[in-house]
Amino acid sequence: MKLSSSVLLFLAFVVGCGNDDGRTTITFWHTQRGVNQVALDKIIADFNDSHPQYRVVPQYLAGYDQIYRKMVVAIRADEPPALAVAYQSMVARYYQADAVVDLDEYLNHPEYGLSAESLADVHPQFITANRFKHYDNKLLSFPFTKSILMMYYNRGLLRELGFEAPPKTWAEFVTICRAVKKKGGKQRGYALSIDASTIDAMIYSFCGDVVNDTATQTLFNDQAARNVFGLLKMMIDEGLAYRISKGTTDDKVDLANDRATFVIRSSTTRAYLDIQVKELAQAGRQHAEWGVSIIPHADECKPVTVMFGANICMLKTTPEVQRGAWEFIKYFTSTAVTAEWASKSGYLPVRKSAVETAVLKQFFKDTPRALEPLEALQNAVNEPTVDGWQEIRNYIEDAELAVVSGTHSVDEALATLNDKSNRLLEKKRAAANEE
Repeated sequence: MKLSSSVLLFLAFVVGCGNDDGRTTITFWHTQRGVNQVALDKIIADFNDSHPQYRVVPQYLAGYDQIYRKMVVAIRADEPPALAVAYQSMVARYYQADAVVDLDEYLNHPEYGLSAESLADVHPQFITANRFKHYDNKLLSFPFTKSILMMYYNRGLLRELGFEAPPKTWAEFVTICRAVKKKGGKQRGYALSIDASTIDAMIYSFCGDVVNDTATQTLFNDQAARNVFGLLKMMIDEGLAYRISKGTTDDKVDLANDRATFVIRSSTTRAYLDIQVKELAQAGRQHAEWGVSIIPHADECKPVTVMFGANICMLKTTPEVQRGAWEFIKYFTSTAVTAEWASKSGYLPVRKSAVETAVLKQFFKDTPRALEPLEALQNAVNEPTVDGWQEIRNYIEDAELAVVSGTHSVDEALATLNDKSNRLLEKKRAAANEE
């Protein structure tokens, strides 16, 4: 790829290995903004103050797609940043380009690695999510912004209808939505947002899977996927669910304003609802009394949900830069820092010991609902990490939209989804073999 002189100058600027004070510069590409960016900048400033050998330089990029596109250019120019946030499918692509560092060599280093006790303190689900079984189980990234899929519900409305607890099964979920419809009024059932991760989680909750054991074939034609898409179609057709506009947060707005019964979203939604409901209450406007729990499951299946959130990967640069990047990863995931980050951002703490810090003890005392996602973490599983899954996520959402909008039957949508997904995986494998 030919690069313009302006792009080359930009890359040279952001990935420089040193500056006037002689410290090694660690360029870090991230997507945090607002209050989260303020919290991240404070953590980085504290790291820089306490590590005189290194200087982390954060660079905000507006979304993971932008990071991915810039990374492709940077890798081809052999000028990647030291660190970047990424989803697993993005990391897999970077690994295919021989641009990602295997973190096991740092994790297990006798001098500056993590002790067995320290590693055991990290929630094992997060470590598992960053090991790529298709690449010899290598640790190609580390947890950064972790959350899980949760169900938010209108507790006050459920109580009014005679339900004292949130639904544990999808059958109970449907029963409550039917009761809401029968009641009438402005309150509606499930505010459905088109989302691939929610579909994956629902398939898991019907005892299914989305790929085979080798992640070479998708399983969207299996019964579990049919159950999920059939359930959503039935709920839309019966008026038990309604679709919000894709890319909006109308579902969260409706729940906060006492207009929706159920919303299925990331655990970070908890902070949003806290703020929205508080503002509505202060303004004297109607608002929901709400709660949060793990998503329902089929009667014969165990509770399960999926993990959300990006990880942080180390790109191949120089030994000095990579060592500094590892020091920042360790710092960011230390007990005190992950506790501070969780309290400020709404993401889950990476370490078990974080809950014993004064920061999180006070946070959970003030915000008891924030404990629900942490307790549900034991039931969380990772979505596929295979190269190409980011594109397959788009296929999943296209299929869901086709079914709930009535343009395709469940059979048609799933057949198309499965065929497109498997052809893409085959194409990715062929490209990897050529490299």
